[in-house]
Amino acid sequence: LSRYMLNSSPLNHQTQESSRESNITSASFAPMGSIIYGAKSKGDETSKLVSEAIKAGFRHIATGGFHFEYDEAGVGEGWKNSGVPRHELYI
Repeated sequence: LSRYMLNSSPLNHQTQESSRESNITSASFAPMGSIIYGAKSKGDETSKLVSEAIKAGFRHIATGGFHFEYDEAGVGEGWKNSGVPRHELYI
């Protein structure tokens, strides 16, 4: 997972808590995590990597861009496998 993570990662408890308690919101007032995990170009590992990222504390999963660069089904499967309720995530 580490080779796919952004420069900042929520590896300690304090950072995980702060990302969950983020005051950042979308235009529709949906809560957004302050640290973003990009799901672009993960291929067959998308589900596993997204699940690991969510379990590590990421709450904002970036999936925008061209549809052929993302495995949308893999992102959904990764979220479901993470055990984190959907309302706690910004995807």
